[in-house]
Amino acid sequence: VRMAAKFNATIIPFSSIGIADSIPIVADGNELYDLPFGIGVRIKDFLQGLPGARNPDKPEMESMPVILPGVPSRFYALFHRPVHTNELKEEDEDAMYEDVRERVVQGIEYLKKVQKRDKYSSGIARSVETLNAKNV
Repeated sequence: VRMAAKFNATIIPFSSIGIADSIPIVADGNELYDLPFGIGVRIKDFLQGLPGARNPDKPEMESMPVILPGVPSRFYALFHRPVHTNELKEEDEDAMYEDVRERVVQGIEYLKKVQKRDKYSSGIARSVETLNAKNV
């Protein structure tokens, strides 16, 4: 909010769910470093030798998770009413932040309800329905 107010930018609050259902995470970076038989040490040494994109002296792959391919779930997204910051006073920034945050949280809760009611939220259910439709 402070950055947006500094440049008189408009904030578009955005809620989204579904991506976590599509990408099963096997291990995060810290769990990889704890692997036995020296494997974790080798991984860490290898990653330390890679240059970072933003800072060549600091590797950025430290917390890169290991993921498995999964069946894609449906993504749900909700854009909220724009918030204009052009007349925002500095003392009102915290209140605006809480308002934007609350909109996003309420949007996530709403999308979770929508997802529960959606019989095609699973990629498998959608695939079966698509195959059945093609065979008709």
